[in-house]
Amino acid sequence: MITRHYFHLILEEYRDEFTVITGSRDEDNGWIYHFRWIDIESESNPTLGGHLGFGLTKLYKCLFG
Repeated sequence: MITRHYFHLILEEYRDEFTVITGSRDEDNGWIYHFRWIDIESESNPTLGGHLGFGLTKLYKCLFG
């Protein structure tokens, strides 16, 4: 089971991209994740694979009606 979290943040300063290397005692130990921030607009909802976009679609509806 995978739990995804979507957040709406307003930042004054930020890095455009960042990398996280997981540290755990599970199979994801050492996995590398590359992240980047995007500006969200009501017309630019990114397409995510499978059911991953469900939470993002709900966020858009809350923000933009």
